Amino acid sequence: MLAPRALMVLAAALLTASCSLESLIPRPTPTEAPFCAPLDDVLGSVHLDYSVAPPTQPDVSAADAERVGRSMMGDQGTTCSVRLAKYDNLADHRQLVWVVHLDGLAIEGLGGAMVFNGTPPPPHILRRALAIVSTDAPPRPLFSVATGH
Repeated sequence: MLAPRALMVLAAALLTASCSLESLIPRPTPTEAPFCAPLDDVLGSVHLDYSVAPPTQPDVSAADAERVGRSMMGDQGTTCSVRLAKYDNLADHRQLVWVVHLDGLAIEGLGGAMVFNGTPPPPHILRRALAIVSTDAPPRPLFSVATGH
């Protein structure tokens, strides 16, 4: 009768010690993704197909699309690429769009983690983005997605 109770007390003590040790040992910080890394994992329902070959040059140049894409992200960061693609997003299907890939942004994200003990967590900073721009003149922003990873 005493042995099972002793085992229960020992198991509870080990569980308590392991939980409190985890809170004392800092977790490793996530490393930054390589500069201009692909953003395929954050697109959700958006599907981009870069294997398009339009018969003629679109009405909007790559430079114009880049300007519009950068303006969507506050005219900051470094342009990784500006490419043509087919765009599908649930109800929106376009045969040709410009995809502007930006990196090195410093946009403070909305929302974030919960506040514990009155101390707010540091703001979530968005570093990488894709901006989808129309190929029709004048160029218009269609969609953008940004991530901190």
